[in-house]
Amino acid sequence: MAGPLAGVRILDCTTVVLGPWAAQQLGDLGADVIKIEPPEGDTTRQLGPARHPGMAAFYLGCNRSKRSIVLDLKQESGRAALFKLAETADVLMHNYRPDPAKRLGVEYEAFEKINPRLVYLATYGYRSAGPMGAKAAYDDIIQAGSGLASLQAVVAGQPRFLPTIVADKTSSNGVVSAVLAALFARERTGLGQAVEVPMFETLVSFVMVEHLYGESFRPALETAGYKRVLNKERRPYPSKDGYLTRWRICSSTRSSRRPASGRKSSIRPRDGCACPTSRRASARPSPRSRACSRGSASTVSKCCARPALPPAKSTPC
Repeated sequence: MAGPLAGVRILDCTTVVLGPWAAQQLGDLGADVIKIEPPEGDTTRQLGPARHPGMAAFYLGCNRSKRSIVLDLKQESGRAALFKLAETADVLMHNYRPDPAKRLGVEYEAFEKINPRLVYLATYGYRSAGPMGAKAAYDDIIQAGSGLASLQAVVAGQPRFLPTIVADKTSSNGVVSAVLAALFARERTGLGQAVEVPMFETLVSFVMVEHLYGESFRPALETAGYKRVLNKERRPYPSKDGYLTRWRICSSTRSSRRPASGRKSSIRPRDGCACPTSRRASARPSPRSRACSRGSASTVSKCCARPALPPAKSTPC
């Protein structure tokens, strides 16, 4: 069965992760994606273990659902071939910084002349018109600049990078959304457009959804940072056979728990505990366990097997 983007042709001139993973997602949706690589190939071809030369794990993770062609865009013949392909393409994606794109002669205006319906998407480290528009960027740099690394200091004691390339992949999803929106606009107007997706601004927006917090207002109503997710106790808790996650839903006065490992937890309340969550509450609970049924979550933790669960009834948030 053809995907929803069947018939859409995309020229993918991007490298590494951000652009290639976005193009892969569009290919998975049915688009005809043609990956255009320099003679030396995408750098990820050599990154990680490989069963065959030039087909390393990293490359395979970002380049499914594509055809491939080699073009040397530093040569006139290579650029001529790219422009020929662009005549009938729907989308062209690249991650050249603004100045190198101009030097290569692959800026938007050159493609607009030959195909006004083309969606031209450029993804950069920083907004091209901003003060850092000419600088290169990598995932660690964007994690640091956007505040993600600093957020880890709250729970880890010092700034740390997330152990995943979150800046690249989050920006990839922004590219997918931008391409789909531009294609939809073209259906209404008949014209393509130039679209820019910068990593830094995308990640700042991502972080500030919840962490702008009190600074959303002027004057500020509170400090920045969503306090619940910055709580050091917000973490999986150990059990006999793995870790579990617990949380409290105040609005519905219910408490819930799920094994973080995907397995059923083996934790059982201690005998004599009269917590409402206990399946083995004794018929005659002790004074201490009666206090547990009336008390706070901290009281529960004193009489129940750890990690403790909050009582079923809670005070309104």
